[in-house]
Amino acid sequence: VPLNLFGGDGSITPQMLAFIGVPTTQFTTSTFSSAQALINGDLGVSSPFSDRPIGVAVGVEYRHYGGSQFGDLPTSTPGAILGAGGAFLAFDGSFYSKEGFAEINIPLVTDAPFAHDLSFDGGIRYADYNNTGGNWTFKAGGVYAPVPDLKFRGAWTRAVRSPSISELFSPENTVLSNRANEPCAGNVTNPTTIALCTAQLQRVGLSAANIGGIPQPIAGQINVTGAGSPLLQPEIATTLTAGAVFQPRNFLSGFTATVDWY
Repeated sequence: VPLNLFGGDGSITPQMLAFIGVPTTQFTTSTFSSAQALINGDLGVSSPFSDRPIGVAVGVEYRHYGGSQFGDLPTSTPGAILGAGGAFLAFDGSFYSKEGFAEINIPLVTDAPFAHDLSFDGGIRYADYNNTGGNWTFKAGGVYAPVPDLKFRGAWTRAVRSPSISELFSPENTVLSNRANEPCAGNVTNPTTIALCTAQLQRVGLSAANIGGIPQPIAGQINVTGAGSPLLQPEIATTLTAGAVFQPRNFLSGFTATVDWY
């Protein structure tokens, strides 16, 4: 029963909807496996100004990440499913890492005047990914509590994030994305924006003279073409965090207030 897209209100019958509508199916899987061996305890020694021993932990770990997605023929065909925003293309990929780590906690001063707790924390980890190679991460931080009710804390770290399954293995696909404002439309004055717009225009054979003449998106939607790449490398960051914890025990039991800057 063909459907007339230009019919008036109420002209679409259940039989017409059944003619154009079909059930569709898509699957997404994600797997993570990990095996870890860990030894922790204390060294049996302590700072001259503390009665708490130095604590350590060392270990090794193996991690395996996997993921895939696939769908039926209508789902994986561009334009076949109205409102889907793009085809649901299949992919399957995995990677693994071998890691080793060590951590230490050193109580420097405890139960002293104006130093209820002063301690140092440190850690280091090496992760060797079969697809992106090896990377070191480490941290150094400390805690200072002048009195039991107030604690200051801080940490300096080097963080590494390996690419995810979809970032590595997603096939090239054109989908819908939300954008209510086109940065290359209208009067563009920011030098960084002009440089980015110029680079994008050159990719399609146009010059910077076209900046400003690009129309705004219709209905806040644009087509975006993207893909994963097995050539991606880890992202690396250096972070600094500082904060305080307030826990009044005597006049407001159970209350905790924290503030952190990073």
